[in-house]
Amino acid sequence: MNTHIRYTPLLIVIALLSLASLACRLSEVGTAVPSPAPPTLPPFETYTPIPSPVVIAVNGPVDGPLPNSTESAPPIMTARVDLNVRRGPSTQYPILTALRATEQAEIVGRSPDGFWWKVICPSPYGGECWSSARAEYSTA
Repeated sequence: MNTHIRYTPLLIVIALLSLASLACRLSEVGTAVPSPAPPTLPPFETYTPIPSPVVIAVNGPVDGPLPNSTESAPPIMTARVDLNVRRGPSTQYPILTALRATEQAEIVGRSPDGFWWKVICPSPYGGECWSSARAEYSTA
């Protein structure tokens, strides 16, 4: 029992010192610094299909002049160099064929990032495929 009485004041002193040291650090804990808001990215272009030509059916003679077509020729891209034509808008897609320098293809769309033309595939593939829209490879 004598040992118990001898250590009691020591334990009280240790407890008081611990509480005092915690009270000294309260000013560090109280202020929170807000983190800066993450930057917002500007919106990017989305894929916009190019409208197909309008066909006007005429069933017999028409009185007066025919209406003028406001549609222009479909947009055309021209390869500046020998250019791979792919299944999708990335070099990760397989090559279907190639356009030789100065060959042309009809453009029917563009990738959201603007780096690829969606074109009518050259023969024998037909359908739609993708070709680079970068200025060093093609012009439109």
